[in-house]
Order: sequence, then structure tokens, then C-alpha cells
Amino acid sequence: MKGDARMTNLELKAERTRIGLTQNDMAALLSISAPSYCQKENGNRPFTQKEISIIAEKLSLSPERLVLIFFNSKLNANDKFSDA
Repeated sequence: MKGDARMTNLELKAERTRIGLTQNDMAALLSISAPSYCQKENGNRPFTQKEISIIAEKLSLSPERLVLIFFNSKLNANDKFSDA
């Protein structure tokens, strides 16, 4: 696992624990097993788009936090974004 991915995983854990949720709580929210959620939070398996949407809503993630947590490790530092 890359260093960037580990930081991203820590960010997700921080957001989850900030509102007092456990991995078991998140697993139940996503209708998956606790071990599956643990693997996903640790970066060993990807979250689905639906799961990301549910997590973002439950954790009240801003768009910036959402990108940082779920997409930052997939972006290249040289990527350019446009309003078009």
C-alpha cells in the first residue's frame, strides 16, 4: 500500500470516529460484514460508488473531504481541472 493511501485511510477513520461510529456501525450502515468494511477502510478493497455516497452522507463530508478521502490517491499531482 502506498503512503498516500495509508493517510487516506487514516482520514476516513478520523471522520468515522469523530462522530462516534465503529467499524461495526459502518458495516451495518453499508449492509456488509464487519471484516469487509475493515478491509475497505484499510485500503485492501475498494468502496463502491454507492458505499461512498452513503458514507459521505452519514459523515457529512464536504466535497473537499470526499475527494481527499476517496479519490486523492488516484489523482496525479499534475492533473488539471477545468470548469468546462
